[in-house]
Amino acid sequence: MFRCILAPVRLTEPDLAERSVAVASRLARDNDAQLILATITPHWVTVKSGDYSKEARRWFEERAALQLGQLKAQTQGAQCRTLVRWGSIPGSIFDI
Repeated sequence: MFRCILAPVRLTEPDLAERSVAVASRLARDNDAQLILATITPHWVTVKSGDYSKEARRWFEERAALQLGQLKAQTQGAQCRTLVRWGSIPGSIFDI
């Protein structure tokens, strides 16, 4: 039925993220589908404070990748990969 499931994850809401990953991983396992856990780091997180730097961007991306990795460990056998993007949430989700 499904070949690939994209599960957008809002890392700022860990309880909601864990519940949605549990449902998505169950769907992926039941349908032998690939699961992609994705999060978008909004570009305004560092830009709004006026101190944007490549180091800050890298720090946010590494932190997001680590958090997605922890959620990936909970997928219980689903074929899963993670994806971290930087940019505006609406535009970036369409680029995936």
